[in-house]
Amino acid sequence: MRIRTLLLPLIAATTLACTGPAGNEIEGTWRAPNQVPGASFTLNLSERAGSVSGTGAYSIEAGQSGTIVVAGGYTAPKANLTFNYSDGRSATYVATLDSGRMAGVETFGDGTTDSLVLNRQ
Repeated sequence: MRIRTLLLPLIAATTLACTGPAGNEIEGTWRAPNQVPGASFTLNLSERAGSVSGTGAYSIEAGQSGTIVVAGGYTAPKANLTFNYSDGRSATYVATLDSGRMAGVETFGDGTTDSLVLNRQ
């Protein structure tokens, strides 16, 4: 019985660490896996009552870098976010969250689309 009592807080802490604050899957830092040296994409997201906000940064190999302002909504497991890039571009990102992974499609104002996978850090 003593072992069970000691393990319960550990199990609860591990569960919270994997899902984010108060079991909220979308809150936290998200990064795109580096596919090209010199390229990066990172978001820091917060959620309150289904409303998501945050900031981020990006860099393109041998190209520009900048910041991102994020706004949108989240109803598990779906996220519908708007990215406003510091270079004036904007995009919508519709994604599904599953086990620390957010995968979806980013659609820019000119209709261009790009698959975007982000991993919880």
